[in-house]
Amino acid sequence: MGLARDLMELGAKALFIDLDMTLVDTARGLIIAMDMVRGEFPLEIQLDSDTRAIMKSYYNGSLIKINEPMKRWIFWRYVWIKYLENRIYGIPMPCSEDFLRESAGRMITAIVTGREVETRLFVDELNSYGFPLDMISVYSTGDLGFGVTKRELYEQLARKYGRLGIPRSSIVVISDSPRDLLFANEIGFKAIGYIPFDDREVEEMISMASNGIVIRTLCTNHGLF
Repeated sequence: MGLARDLMELGAKALFIDLDMTLVDTARGLIIAMDMVRGEFPLEIQLDSDTRAIMKSYYNGSLIKINEPMKRWIFWRYVWIKYLENRIYGIPMPCSEDFLRESAGRMITAIVTGREVETRLFVDELNSYGFPLDMISVYSTGDLGFGVTKRELYEQLARKYGRLGIPRSSIVVISDSPRDLLFANEIGFKAIGYIPFDDREVEEMISMASNGIVIRTLCTNHGLF
């Protein structure tokens, strides 16, 4: 494969990789869950439209009309709980399991997700994908309590691993989320954007947030740096 080796040779000592739409395509199950809870929250678009259009609206922040951070957090918690109850899980991205194993053999590797639910609630899902949970760590915003953001989770992890002697500049984040990538850069991590599907606008959003460093697959060495 080579990507993990490439990152390590360039100074990476830890990898934080996003779960949804980076390691696993969870769009179908997520949209079904949103449709089931939509009556309690105003959504920006019709959920019977194209899946990619829905994901694009998520990336640009226009999917839901909820400006209050706490209400937005509650909305996504409802969605993720319904997603897990439905057990309509995602499809692993190509090479995701192999990449996690390769990375874990070379550096500290963690799945870091912004799901507003506790990690213990989706361990069965991760096991269903064959992910090597005995080799990696898993962190979720839901573990830290009500209203916690992905940026706050990154900041806590930066301090945690800093105490182990790993500087922020040696931590790499791979994510499809423009917000994640912006947070990572602000905190001092190295950010790599993951392009989950072909769409010019989506690619531009992710590329801009990651300062032009993007990948389309976890399967190969991309010669990024």
